[in-house]
Amino acid sequence: MGCYPSSNNSKQLTEIKQNKDRGCTDLLCLLLYIVFWGLVLFVVAQARSHGADPNRILRGSNLKGQICGVNNDDPNKKLASWPYPPSYKSQICVQTCDETKTSSKYYYTNYESKAFVHWCIPSLNQSVEITLSGDFNADISTRAFADLWQMKYEILSSALLAVFLSVVYLAFVKRCASILVWFSIILSIVGGFFIGYTLLKSAKEIDTSVNQDNRATALKVTGWIFVGGTAVFALIILFARKRIKLAVKMVEVSTKVVKDIPLLITFPIFVGGIFILYFLFWILLSVYVFSVGELVKQPTPSNVWHHKETGESNGNPQTMEAFQFEENYRRYIIPHFFGLFWNTQFLIYFGYMVIAGAAADWYFTICDSQGNKVRGNETSELSKFPILESTHRILRYHLGSLCFGSLIIAIIKTLRAILAYVEEKTSSADPNILQKALFCILQCILRCVECCIDKISKTAFVFIAIYGSSFCSAAGESFSLLMRNLARVAFLNLVSNYLTFAGKVVVTILTTGIFAVIYRSKFEESISSPVLPCIVTALFAYAISSLFMVVFETIIDTMFVCFMVDLDHNADGQMMAPIELQKLVDHHKDASAEVAREKMAKKARSMNQDPNKSEPLAY
Repeated sequence: MGCYPSSNNSKQLTEIKQNKDRGCTDLLCLLLYIVFWGLVLFVVAQARSHGADPNRILRGSNLKGQICGVNNDDPNKKLASWPYPPSYKSQICVQTCDETKTSSKYYYTNYESKAFVHWCIPSLNQSVEITLSGDFNADISTRAFADLWQMKYEILSSALLAVFLSVVYLAFVKRCASILVWFSIILSIVGGFFIGYTLLKSAKEIDTSVNQDNRATALKVTGWIFVGGTAVFALIILFARKRIKLAVKMVEVSTKVVKDIPLLITFPIFVGGIFILYFLFWILLSVYVFSVGELVKQPTPSNVWHHKETGESNGNPQTMEAFQFEENYRRYIIPHFFGLFWNTQFLIYFGYMVIAGAAADWYFTICDSQGNKVRGNETSELSKFPILESTHRILRYHLGSLCFGSLIIAIIKTLRAILAYVEEKTSSADPNILQKALFCILQCILRCVECCIDKISKTAFVFIAIYGSSFCSAAGESFSLLMRNLARVAFLNLVSNYLTFAGKVVVTILTTGIFAVIYRSKFEESISSPVLPCIVTALFAYAISSLFMVVFETIIDTMFVCFMVDLDHNADGQMMAPIELQKLVDHHKDASAEVAREKMAKKARSMNQDPNKSEPLAY
């Protein structure tokens, strides 16, 4: 497994590497991924052998430890209620919630309650002590998973809405790409100057003789920062307009790829369907594993087995069997979330690589006299089913590379989650400033590392799609490419991020807002709180929209990488680039070649080499 660039830049490149010339890559990582799934299934089997029962989370149980409506003495008593609400662990089974108000037996005192899923929840408009006993935080966490399972169909519906909104947005971008790019840039410049002007004007209106809190100075400094920063940004845009033009051309070419391979837009639906199935499996696995425990005999709280007014026994036993969750399985939460990070990142990279493979196949395809890509199975021809061809290449040869790339990101995300948990547990009411700064710096470093690794990994997947190399070798090649073209990459990301980030925000906000109304309407009837379902819906909508936005983002990135590879291989001959990009090359070719020769000659002289033997730089 090499870690250095391995492509031959002197060889003419007219098509991506064919299947017959490819080999399986990163098999050790694929084996590790299989072993991890084997451990997941082993934990499930262990949980089952230890008596895991999701009903322990989804339903209540009586003082004998029997689950209401499942294995209790009277199957008609399907609801659980509290003889004494502050004793959270002590419950009995009832048929209706009216019994908490009318029954003179089993209750410390009568109170009003309302049915909620499988419980009779005490009403809040009464004077009942609310200090709860027992492992209440643990039960709240398990109820949160139960809420997700209870609202699973609504969450699935939100995913369908996110799919629809994403398709609409991409269709809009396809028709108005260049207009959106320049409009966004101009709007950003105008908005920056407007914010700076508003802050400076507000600073003048403050009477500093009355207000001695330096607000005017702070507003003035902030205003000038906005004005100066926006001015610098405008100058950068002005002097880098050629690079932005190249980025806009990449966007326009990307829309042509979507036009020739329209199923690319719908491919994320397939990946999203797999994501939905995995997410449901993950929730079910959470409820299943975290329901492992045992019944433990213990004294019944005194307020549970006697009546408040008479002081006599109300019929409840003085010894109860309470279910205690197994703490060892609760420690499974870290590897459980690690699996979530690894598998979701694997799916994201899988979708990215399939699209990149199809787009690269499109790029290295000859055109006919009308400028259309030639379809067929011969050399330099676009396959009739490019998405299926790309999927087959990945499943047959490059699953290990996907496991490698997603594993690195999953490790970093897990470290960030652990760091956030440690920060929360070690923080106090008066946190140490140095401690907060240290955690902030560590999170910032990990986040930057994650972004850099993600960018290198995505570029590496494009190289794998073209050359069929291993992940490590492709990562070295991609890093070299990014370092040689930092300015172009920066402005390309600027343009694509404007479009993709806006799409993610629009889809996420609209989807979450619509379904927040639905969750709120069911708050009193079906779930304990709409907060977690809304959070999951937002994450779900963001993930779905990301899968769709990644189509556009991936095609742009792939076109850029293919263009750079094309320049390395074919600049002296017939390039495979679309006509829009070839015009840019022809327009700047002489000037770029002269600048490149001057740079290489200067570098050669500094190294005491013959300038005539120096290789020219890529455009």
